[in-house]
Amino acid sequence: MSSEVSSRLYKLAIVAIIGLVALNGFSMYYAYYAYSVVPPNSSGPIKVPLTGQISETRPNVISISGTGIVWATPDIAQVTISVVTQSISAAEAQQSNAATMTQVIQALMDAGVSKEDVKTIGYSLSPRYSYNGQQTLIGYECRNMIAVTTKNTSEVGKFIDVAVGAGANEVGGVFFTVSEEKKAQLMTDAIKEAVGDADSKAQAIANALGVTITGKSYASISPMYQPYGAAYEIKASEPTPIIPGELQLTVTVQVDYTFA
Repeated sequence: MSSEVSSRLYKLAIVAIIGLVALNGFSMYYAYYAYSVVPPNSSGPIKVPLTGQISETRPNVISISGTGIVWATPDIAQVTISVVTQSISAAEAQQSNAATMTQVIQALMDAGVSKEDVKTIGYSLSPRYSYNGQQTLIGYECRNMIAVTTKNTSEVGKFIDVAVGAGANEVGGVFFTVSEEKKAQLMTDAIKEAVGDADSKAQAIANALGVTITGKSYASISPMYQPYGAAYEIKASEPTPIIPGELQLTVTVQVDYTFA
């Protein structure tokens, strides 16, 4: 074989090796890219949540979040009331507490609270100690806590005054909420507002991109709602002022819009 032929074969071999290396590199890149978009055991592309952007993995889809906020006056109130008694003996502390709490409950019922709207939510009887150098038993403490629920939200202050006047000596808190019927209507209104907010955002993006919204392919909601407490102050000579205020219900929707 001549040296000229050998040189040509050598050059062809070099070119073939370079081609194989390039092809292998492209194959590895493609495999990595495919794995990052469609992982093993997956039936399709990963759904990446986006807000106000065109999805890179879902052609012709814009994913938008919308928020709806509604306000309502509460129609249910709950107040926690306690009677705490102390005595040298456990029996005396317990008996004194029972007698006082009976008076408190009866006074609340006389003021218009239904018996079904009063329930015990906590009860304890525990020893009391002093710690002047050593632990010494000095008596017992009995604590009885009730929750009073009422739809007369404007009379919560009156009920607190009645309970304290009958012997209650702790008011744990006042919370306002809405009935299930009212909450369902608020949820419906908030969802409508949230979807309207998402629609407006999607249309603005579509107009900016010069495309046309053709429909919706996915939607989810995330409601957020909590009852809230009210501030109050107990004064023996004055009615207790309780102001319910308004409750806020917030709903967030995530909607996927198709476009062409």
